[in-house]
Amino acid sequence: NRLLLIPLCFSFVAAFAIPEINVLMRLKGLPEISFFLDLSFAGGGYGFYVLLGYMLKRHFDDFRRVHQAAWALIMVLLLLITVLLQWYSYHCGVAYNVWYNCGSLLLAAFALTMVIAVSSQENRITQMLSKYSFGVYLLHIPILQILMRCFSIPVHSLLSIGILTISVLAISLLGSALCCQETHIARVCFLKK
Repeated sequence: NRLLLIPLCFSFVAAFAIPEINVLMRLKGLPEISFFLDLSFAGGGYGFYVLLGYMLKRHFDDFRRVHQAAWALIMVLLLLITVLLQWYSYHCGVAYNVWYNCGSLLLAAFALTMVIAVSSQENRITQMLSKYSFGVYLLHIPILQILMRCFSIPVHSLLSIGILTISVLAISLLGSALCCQETHIARVCFLKK
C-alpha cells in the first residue's frame, strides 16, 4: 500500500499542483511549466479522488492522529487560498476557474473529510452530511450554473463568492433531502431499498 503513495504523489504534482502553479506564473507574467501527464487512463482527476479515498481508508489511523482542530484549520486555510486565488486571478484579468483539478480545493476537501471522520461522536450533523453528500455532489454543479445564469452573479467580489457558495450548498442539500424522500429517486441515487 505504501507503493501506491509514490505514484499518487507524482500524480498530485502533475494533475493538481502544476495547474495551480501555472495560474500563479501567469499572474506574475512568467512562462508556465509545460509539464503534462495524461491521467485519463486512470479516470483523470476524478480517478485521483478515488485513489485518495482508498488511501484514506487504508491509512485512516495514521491520519486520525492529527487533532480535529488542526484538520479544521488546514481546511479553512486551503479554502481561503482557493477563494483568494480565484478572486485575484479575476481581479488581474487572468482566465482561471476553480475546478476539480485545483490542488488546494482537493486538499481542503480531504481536510473536511478528516474533520468529519475524526469527530469523536456521531452527531446529527455528521449523519445528515453523510446521508446527503452524494446528492449534494450530483446537484451542486447544475444549481451553480442555474444561479449564475439566472441572477448574473458577479464572481469578482469575495462577498458574492461566499454568498454563491453558501446558496449552492444549501439548495443542493435541500434538493438532496427532497430527492431522498422520493422512493424511486432514492433507490437509484442513494442505493436505498
